[in-house]
Amino acid sequence: MKTATIELPDAVFNLLEREAAIQHRSLGGYLAALVEGQAGLINPSKSARQEPELPLIRSDAPGQAHITNELLAQIEEQEEAAHHARLAGR
Repeated sequence: MKTATIELPDAVFNLLEREAAIQHRSLGGYLAALVEGQAGLINPSKSARQEPELPLIRSDAPGQAHITNELLAQIEEQEEAAHHARLAGR
């Protein structure tokens, strides 16, 4: 295995670090997977199964949340806005 040093803008580094944490991966492992994917080195049928991203709905009484299509749409809009804000470095 080889080691490489790269320089990244702080905003990009912070975004990559957050995305790695969300996926419960080390930054190095996350970056290696990104590079392998871009280089076409990963065979999708052989790659590790990833859990789908589901909205996390907090409730004072777990298992008792009243979930509607409107609530799910609102959560998805908030997550999408947060994602775009992260990409914009805000």
